[in-house]
Amino acid sequence: VQGDQQKCLDAGMNDYLSKPIDRRALQSVLLKYLTKEPQTVKTASDPVIDRNILNQLEDLQAAGGGDPLVEFINSFLRTSQSRMENLSKYFYDKDINGAAREAHSLKASAQILGASALGSSCQKLEDLKDKNDPAAFSEIFGVLNKIYQRSCEELTEIKRQRSEAHE
Repeated sequence: VQGDQQKCLDAGMNDYLSKPIDRRALQSVLLKYLTKEPQTVKTASDPVIDRNILNQLEDLQAAGGGDPLVEFINSFLRTSQSRMENLSKYFYDKDINGAAREAHSLKASAQILGASALGSSCQKLEDLKDKNDPAAFSEIFGVLNKIYQRSCEELTEIKRQRSEAHE
């Protein structure tokens, strides 16, 4: 419907795709946001990456014949590192609102790759916006940091396995 895109953007959405979804358009939007829910983790050995979401991403064809999943993972690993550095700075500056804004961006890219636990932790941090609760901020930041590290480890292992399978 004409005008839907502008309404969505005006409402605060980051982007817009109309139905039916064109795979090339989806890939373009995913790459755009990877370069710039809720699941709890019960134990340290529970996976933090939802393989079903990764399997859906495998269906995308990469321009130039590369592995789109590996491209998405590489992009996430690059951009998420700077986001976590920014989150750490906000944490040490006790800037909950700044951390909430950064967590919002990290959440979106994490969820695209099936890092639901990381996305959930980012949402919890976002929920602290405009609240003066340093204890909750500290607790959530600590959990988020651990889940981020585990997510990166799992994604790196997935990338390694895919690279070996294509050799």
